[in-house]
Amino acid sequence: MAESILINPVAPNEGGGLDLDYLGQFYAKGASYYNKSGLLDAWDTRKAISCGGDQHDSPYSYNLPKGAPVSRPLCVPANPPTMIAEAIVGLKARGIRTGISILGGGGGDNIPGIPQRSQLRALTQLSETPFLSFLTQLRAAATVLHDWGITHFDIDFEGGVASDLNAERLPQIFDALRFSDSIVSLTTESYSLYSLSSVLNSTSRPDMIQLMMGDYSETLEDGVKIAQGVQNRTGYPLSQFRFGVKPQCGVSVGTSSYLTGALPALVESGAGVMLWNLGRDYSCIAKKDSCEYGCAANSIAGQSTFSNSAPFAFTCAVSDAFKAVGKVSAASVVV
Repeated sequence: MAESILINPVAPNEGGGLDLDYLGQFYAKGASYYNKSGLLDAWDTRKAISCGGDQHDSPYSYNLPKGAPVSRPLCVPANPPTMIAEAIVGLKARGIRTGISILGGGGGDNIPGIPQRSQLRALTQLSETPFLSFLTQLRAAATVLHDWGITHFDIDFEGGVASDLNAERLPQIFDALRFSDSIVSLTTESYSLYSLSSVLNSTSRPDMIQLMMGDYSETLEDGVKIAQGVQNRTGYPLSQFRFGVKPQCGVSVGTSSYLTGALPALVESGAGVMLWNLGRDYSCIAKKDSCEYGCAANSIAGQSTFSNSAPFAFTCAVSDAFKAVGKVSAASVVV
């Protein structure tokens, strides 16, 4: 059984921080929010004011006044989209956390239109006063998400971004996302860990590290060796690592046969697994044992050919490996 299911559509907005307007526009059918008069209203993109707009002086979610701390406050709908609300309840009943992964990367790793100045790597380099204002808003937005039932907050630094940020400030960001009944994690590539040593030595270090393993092209054996080196240098325990795997055609470590063979040693190490992303674990190929064909138009299964394995082969392999030794809750899944 997975320990967390992470949703990953969130990025910093122009005012600095979380912007769920993306969710509001595309996924919030049936949800509601509190309007500027404090009245409950349907979350309808034809009526709702876009996040960061000039009219958005009093956030519907947490009532930060205009100009305190900044003139363009963050936006998080007070109520989650219906599908997420129902998923949170269902997962909680099974003992699984629902999490939000906040993209900190650049270029294609951000929702189109997010300027560089709004990315977390830029926000960590602000002067002290605006950075503290950002932390205030980040905490406010995180509180609303926590009220939704979100109990896992992940900071996702892809593409070597860790080398281009002020890592000394990451513990403050973790603290802004930390609640007594939740965890915070850091997703990063294996080669970025050395530049994050100060974070792992901090008293506010992340509860979990989700290691992307060189964009998911390195072996799990390599991951364990890397994590053991980190443990020796910083004291950060190997057991709090989750090594990333994903189905991908043309990459040896992206096959279910590789995963099945490599998992026993990983389980024995005491570490866990992060499966990215769940949609890739359901192939929709037109030819058996081939990666040549993609999904049919408008397919609900996926968008491309990522695997020639049976549907959910990776998910089942991870589950079987941990059940074989009586371990559960040692895997994260990114949706």
